Amino acid sequence: MKRLLSISIAFVNLCNVHLMLANNAIQEIPFTQHICNSYLMSKFGIESIEAPMIQNTDSDNFIEKMKKQLDPELKSLSPRETQEVAFTIASHNFTEKQPVVDSSYIDKLEIISGGENSQQHIFGKIFNNSINTAIGQAYAAFTLCHPITDIATLHNRQKAISLLATNKTYSHKIDSILT
Repeated sequence: MKRLLSISIAFVNLCNVHLMLANNAIQEIPFTQHICNSYLMSKFGIESIEAPMIQNTDSDNFIEKMKKQLDPELKSLSPRETQEVAFTIASHNFTEKQPVVDSSYIDKLEIISGGENSQQHIFGKIFNNSINTAIGQAYAAFTLCHPITDIATLHNRQKAISLLATNKTYSHKIDSILT
């Protein structure tokens, strides 16, 4: 009986080590990539990959082939792809080695994804579709998920927000440029 109990305890301990290793493996994804994935999932849902259609181009002449290659409609990015590119560009500003919070806090506080209801999150409540550009959305998501502790940076942001809030002409100029 004691042997069975000790084997059971050893087995449970091994399972716990495996779970810890699994949790560490989950954390290997970069923090910025986790933010990007969570935001894209909440905004666009699960990405569906469509199989490319194979077209018979043997009968097309050179001019027709060139028109197809240069057609701007065929080469445009989807809104999801545009947002992914924006996150990639914005992520270079948020490459801290030790962020103040980790991805579990982002998920538990539902900052950029709403858990069971992916559309209900803090980011959506605060900005409510008022950010006009994909890069602005990415930068705002990274800013919300990367709390800063530098007092000087906080004061500078506070001054900038105060200036925009009190001087509407600056806000309107910026808004007209971005829309």
